Amino acid sequence: MQYTEKFYKLSKQIMALDGVVHYDMIYLDCDDIKHELSALATSLGQSVHEKLAVTNRTENARYWQSISQLESPHRRSHRPTMRTLVKSL
Repeated sequence: MQYTEKFYKLSKQIMALDGVVHYDMIYLDCDDIKHELSALATSLGQSVHEKLAVTNRTENARYWQSISQLESPHRRSHRPTMRTLVKSL
């Protein structure tokens, strides 16, 4: 999350900059560049966020798979079902 927050903050900082810069003989209109940089920073943040989510999902799937393999078949067969729990009430 730390990297994605940095990209979103960078995007906000870029948008807060002046769009037009005045010099003695010329002025620079940087509004288009400012919007493009902000959009790039936002898309980088989103792509990092998505990659982190995919990584977390695959790690969680591996953990659950390893936990389910650790359980013995004998233990699984004696696990109460919803029907037996309702009957016991």
